[in-house]
Amino acid sequence: MRRKIAIVLSAALLLALLPAASDAEGDRLGFIAINETMPQELVNCVSVYGGVNYVPYYVFTGYGLGLSYSYFLSAATAYFSTAEKQLFFDLNSGDTYDGNDNHYAASAVMQGGTVYVPVGLMCRYFGMSYSVIAGNEYGSILRITTNAVVLGDTEFLRAARSLMRSYYQSYHAAASAASPPPQEPKPSETPRTHEGDRVLLGFAGMPGDELLSQLDRLGFSACFFLTAEDIRQDPDRVRFLAGEGWGLGVWCASDPAADWESTDTLLFEAARVRSILAASPGGAEARDGAEATGLAWFSADYSAAAEDSLYYGYASSAIPDAIGDAVGDISLLLDCNIPGQALSSLLDFLSERRYNVSGPCETDTIRRP
Repeated sequence: MRRKIAIVLSAALLLALLPAASDAEGDRLGFIAINETMPQELVNCVSVYGGVNYVPYYVFTGYGLGLSYSYFLSAATAYFSTAEKQLFFDLNSGDTYDGNDNHYAASAVMQGGTVYVPVGLMCRYFGMSYSVIAGNEYGSILRITTNAVVLGDTEFLRAARSLMRSYYQSYHAAASAASPPPQEPKPSETPRTHEGDRVLLGFAGMPGDELLSQLDRLGFSACFFLTAEDIRQDPDRVRFLAGEGWGLGVWCASDPAADWESTDTLLFEAARVRSILAASPGGAEARDGAEATGLAWFSADYSAAAEDSLYYGYASSAIPDAIGDAVGDISLLLDCNIPGQALSSLLDFLSERRYNVSGPCETDTIRRP
């Protein structure tokens, strides 16, 4: 507890001591460059504390660096991701951790209603580099680069000189001339809710205790689609799931009719349960084959359970982005092996927006007009 209090106090102190963004030497400016561009709207967006450079979150999401961003208001947590990596900043505790629960010393801060993140950590974690170019009479440059960069810092400074002069003159001629950055919408204090809208939630594979705990924590139910091998390896687990009231279906990896027949027999032997509810990574052909044999096919609007690639980043970040302000019921098909932190973020998003989350049943598979 004492450590947590210390972290919170440190974060508060950091907020209090962050200096103004303008350069300390007279009226020079602070510029931000992304590879070989230097957007005017990012002039004087850098804050520094204890030698650590902080920039607004949208520097990493609005300028082609390939990161997705979400902010979970109820948990006060900022979340950045690519298809392979996830990084979480808990603004309440000051904790920073990734999808594998590795923790990092640098924290994010909230300044003027905007999340600011440490440049060094963001670049190291997501495979970028950054440098501070001392600059000239107009100011200095914080430059974030990827492997797409061509010009070195010296050449870039020389090429950017006239642009820096132009920004400098505009900034001091009329401070209001700079337009706001083309950023993603900032976190709303009153996010749109979906009370009454349903999310039909299915998982491919046998769930572990952590997954079940996360669902229980939010009062969500789900259906787990199992293969014959899943049941052979752990029939006791299947009996437990059936006894606890979780939905059970059949995961059809190749031939829907054959997969269902073998799996249904084992399912009945293990838990005295039968199910005609089926799902698979296959497309329309697999669905039509399943329905031709009398199976009820769970067709997901958003799927992160492809057989050859588990789209962890997609599941935890792009699904909330894709849902957006859509109205009505939604069906999700995920993989049981999604890392706990990524899954937690997605489930918290659904809870925060007040979706009614439950497992699909046979009648939910009727095709929509």
